[in-house]
Amino acid sequence: EKPGYSRISKQSFSDGFAYLWSAAIAARGVPAVSKTEPKRFYYLVRVVNRPNVNMPDTDPTKRNILRLGWSASGSEKDLGKNPFSFGFGGTGKKVRAGNYIAYGTTFGDKKNPESEVIGCYLDVTEPSRSKISYSINGANLGVAFEFDATKITVGGKGPAEAGLFPHLYLKNVEVEVYFGSRDETLSPPDWVRKDHLAEGFASVGSQDPKSMVPQPVSPPAEKDKCEVIMLVGLPSTGKSTWAEAKQRTEPQKQWVVLGTDKIMNEMRVSKLRRRHNFKERFDMLMQMASRTFNKMLEFATRQRCNVIIDQTNVFPRARSRKISSFPRTSHHREAVVFIPSKADYLKYLQSSAKDNKIVPQDVVNSMKSSFTLPSTEEFDEVSFAPECLQEAKAKEMLAIYKREALMKPATPSGGGPMAAATIGIKRRHHDYAPVQGPPPRQRLVDGRWSVNHAASGSNFPHTPRLPTPILPRVPPSSHLANGPGFPAPIPQFPSSLAYPHSVHPPHQQQTLNTFHPSHSIPVWNQQYHSQQQQLHQQQHWASHQHQGHWPHRFPPPGR
Repeated sequence: EKPGYSRISKQSFSDGFAYLWSAAIAARGVPAVSKTEPKRFYYLVRVVNRPNVNMPDTDPTKRNILRLGWSASGSEKDLGKNPFSFGFGGTGKKVRAGNYIAYGTTFGDKKNPESEVIGCYLDVTEPSRSKISYSINGANLGVAFEFDATKITVGGKGPAEAGLFPHLYLKNVEVEVYFGSRDETLSPPDWVRKDHLAEGFASVGSQDPKSMVPQPVSPPAEKDKCEVIMLVGLPSTGKSTWAEAKQRTEPQKQWVVLGTDKIMNEMRVSKLRRRHNFKERFDMLMQMASRTFNKMLEFATRQRCNVIIDQTNVFPRARSRKISSFPRTSHHREAVVFIPSKADYLKYLQSSAKDNKIVPQDVVNSMKSSFTLPSTEEFDEVSFAPECLQEAKAKEMLAIYKREALMKPATPSGGGPMAAATIGIKRRHHDYAPVQGPPPRQRLVDGRWSVNHAASGSNFPHTPRLPTPILPRVPPSSHLANGPGFPAPIPQFPSSLAYPHSVHPPHQQQTLNTFHPSHSIPVWNQQYHSQQQQLHQQQHWASHQHQGHWPHRFPPPGR
């Protein structure tokens, strides 16, 4: 808005964005090792807005945070994560290389945060003993970090060509930054006072651009030079690992990785272990992450950036919808397919299970049955990941996937309706209706008849796993009061084993399937609502047993 002055905010504070951090790094920094003056620099920041956000599981003091400092060329956006990345946050802690230590005092948490101006100072007068310090409203908080700037290297370049850049890390705050200006006729903003400035320090913005160090990498200069890579494969096939390696090996392209799982990782709450993110808070986080991903994808289409879409992308319609957001006129579109061998796939699954990333089997089966390979009609280039099967063998494995999906029907596996959201499946109402299939399997357990209702084919995701009903023990015919010649009674389901009405809605009540006594053809939807019907059925069975007509799936008692 003004020379040397900036207002910085992230694009959204609502929904899942409230859980995400955003970063701002200066395009030019100061030399880590310089032979010319000045060698002491500063910039000022103040919080101007702390919006209310919906984060019920987060401590109120950790919902709106500013972290500011300096980072060396090529550092990650997470300020304080690398050895030469230094930050001080509003929680009253300093951080370097991921180590948090109490320092100074808290800031930005007052009712009027605008009254607090935080100064960030860098002193490289002695490069081997460089120092970073902070102040609040001009009150010096002391030296926060001391480090050897001569050890900073970037891309094989020495410290003379490396730089230290002003770096902000924001969570649900809007800030104003004053870098200063070379134009002495311009006055600073009203909130910058003389007592905020440390004696002997020069503002970053007052330096000659030629003496400053530019960022070693920058976004694509033009929109038509942007690239987008879509990863295609089942869950737990190495897609995220490949994307992370791509970011490390090609830092000059500044790849932006967009993925639901990555968003959920960044939405983790302090002191809340990951398993709660994937189980107890799964539904809420998954809905937020899906909406946030769609919004970030929309943002990416308008920016000059290189994007990696890290999702399964096996469903052709969803894949086409996402890739069509990046026109071929402005982006080079590439698809990378991940179909590992059986042995490698098993290793990936075991690794995911350790991290508690388990996708329900019915969801995986649905993906296997719908998995289609991308084509050059949608993409400019289609390749197969080097560590996975190549095209010919990948097609063979894909055929095996589809056969496995047919052999393993989708059964509820505890994932709930949101399990489908992990890969973008929209369940419809009729998906919840019980499926008419073969009758329940009947087996003999310790002399008692039981029915395995888990094999009856219900696709209703909320179906609880009920205990297997066990029928009374059937005495031998010789022990009956009527003598050995009278047929033994046929075991019946006790009325107490009938499923309660609370298990399913009335239109989805499951009924016990029975067999016609004279042959093995099932008679569907026959219910025993009265004692009279049960007695009639018992007599019907008994008469046919006496005649020796037994269905082959229901052997005589005692065998």
